[in-house]
Amino acid sequence: MRLLPAGAAVALLVALAGCSGGEDDGVAIGVDRVQSWQDVSDRRELPPLAGRTRDGEPLDLASLKGSVVVLNVWGSWCGPCKVEAPALANVSADLMPQGVQFVGLDLEGSYGGGAKAAEAFEKQYGLTYPSIYDTDGSVLVKLRGLVPQSPPSTLVIDAEGRIAGRVSGTLEDESILRGLIADAGGPSDVSGSYAPQPPAATGAPK
Repeated sequence: MRLLPAGAAVALLVALAGCSGGEDDGVAIGVDRVQSWQDVSDRRELPPLAGRTRDGEPLDLASLKGSVVVLNVWGSWCGPCKVEAPALANVSADLMPQGVQFVGLDLEGSYGGGAKAAEAFEKQYGLTYPSIYDTDGSVLVKLRGLVPQSPPSTLVIDAEGRIAGRVSGTLEDESILRGLIADAGGPSDVSGSYAPQPPAATGAPK
């Protein structure tokens, strides 16, 4: 696992950690909330995760196995989600043509303003990838213990369906996401990425 350098870690502490803040279901939000498991033996399998888009189309992350996948948990009412949306739009626009898959987990139906608010959010920030529309929280709860149970959070999943990276809270800079994608086996488009510290002796997400 690798952590942000000390200066960036301090910045993360004073930034918005997410719509919940603090610690949620054993997922600490603090200096270690940006994590990368470079040793594949430390990576935990993503649990089965499937649902439907707002248009009613089925979307199953198992069908994306073979590609690096970025899964972002969001809601249009969430202030930190607005902060990180431009970074997600930029990275997805760059890397989707290179085979990286992006999927949202949209909590609008559970806690927010509904489908119209979600659609307006995507249009405003230029998010073009599909989202599972979680109308009752039943999809998010499958990630309990892996991500906070309120947005935002981001998982980077390797081509074998294992969790290779995690941002618990706001994605502060797109270079962080680019670095996590590269660590997971995706394109090494990491210009301006942060310099990692030596891997810490820590296992996969509990």
